[in-house]
Amino acid sequence: MNRYKKIILLLLLLCLFKFGFTQYYSSGQDPASIKWQQIKTKNFKIIYPQDFEKQSQYLANVLETVYKFGSESLGYKPKKIPLILHNRSVNSNAYVAWAPKRMEFYTCPPQDSYSENWLDQLAIHEFRHVVQIEMLNQGFTKVLYYLFGQQATGAILGLYIPRWFMEGDAVCTETALSNSGRGRLPSFEKILRAQLLEKGKYNYEKAVHGSYKNFIPGPYNLGYYIVGFNRIKFGNKIWENAIETSAKYPFIITPFSRGIKKISKLSKVQLYNSTFTELRNLWEKQFNDLTYSNYTLISKINQKNYTNYELPLYLNDSLILTEKSGIDDINRFVAIDKNGNEKTIFTPGFNFRETLSYSKNKIYWAEKTFDPRWENRNYAVIKTYNLKTKKLKQLTKKSRLFAPSVSHDGKNIVAVEVTTENKYYLQILDSETG
Repeated sequence: MNRYKKIILLLLLLCLFKFGFTQYYSSGQDPASIKWQQIKTKNFKIIYPQDFEKQSQYLANVLETVYKFGSESLGYKPKKIPLILHNRSVNSNAYVAWAPKRMEFYTCPPQDSYSENWLDQLAIHEFRHVVQIEMLNQGFTKVLYYLFGQQATGAILGLYIPRWFMEGDAVCTETALSNSGRGRLPSFEKILRAQLLEKGKYNYEKAVHGSYKNFIPGPYNLGYYIVGFNRIKFGNKIWENAIETSAKYPFIITPFSRGIKKISKLSKVQLYNSTFTELRNLWEKQFNDLTYSNYTLISKINQKNYTNYELPLYLNDSLILTEKSGIDDINRFVAIDKNGNEKTIFTPGFNFRETLSYSKNKIYWAEKTFDPRWENRNYAVIKTYNLKTKKLKQLTKKSRLFAPSVSHDGKNIVAVEVTTENKYYLQILDSETG
């Protein structure tokens, strides 16, 4: 009898499980079937799926080249760091995490990318974050590191280093060390330019922390101009000193601002105001010197909340199909008539917003679907919606297809396939069967 009690107790204990994490941030698990390999260089340890060998070798060379120049303007050379590559996901992202310190890259490039190799972009941008964070490991913060480990460095980072600096400095670096970079894109500049010319300069707190009413440019846009503009005015030392002061004297409450003020004689709020006052004056002069074409506004302006309309397509002579999004609503496909009246056509799932096509009463788009077990494996499938029958149909399964475009006769779809090895193909699909 005691034996059966022990078995029952063991089964109950097995049912009462709880997740345990050995790291503060985890993006999920990769499929167990992946065979992992690693490349060790002087400054990096790259951990990658076996079928990503060629790209990993390329990335190893790129990172060692970036190491020589990516830390120069901050005057600090970081220690060796691991990099984990995820190639089973259709997410396009990367991050640097501390405790344990590492970089993680999602290797599938985004549809709205610019003329920069995706792996090059990730290498430059994320390595700059490594430099920024590891540079904090000095002075009083280093004492905390010896006492509490890498989490101490992460804590000082979160408490004192503004995100606009982290991202803005990394965008400056990717722009300086490549032939492209977001700093060269008109689409990157237009967001902040439009705000300054139409709405004016917001106060620092609103610009940094956002708004539930107005559209606020993100830390990448905001930070790029603050960091780059003032690096030109005051030299590299302004940002190097801001990080050093934050690391050595975190107990003075506002060390980052103190570090800026020592070089520029301005606090971070004053620096923000000075930067965007000058930029607004510059952009107003450019605006006044240009001649603009006449246009007709079709969609009505939402006076209450920020709303965006993208990817317009003519359904007929009187209706336009577009994707509508806003700060108070999820993305929807809507039809707009010539008077600006709207009608919701369909609400998609996690769609790739750069893709929308229409022909013969059907709309087509790419949408993300998820693996029920592995967080780091997901797919880009093609879906279609019939405007007459109101029926939704998924044309592909477990695919990695992007940017579908339907033929004029509605019989075929062309889409871009991105393999797990980052090879690219144009696929022709039957619009009925996929």
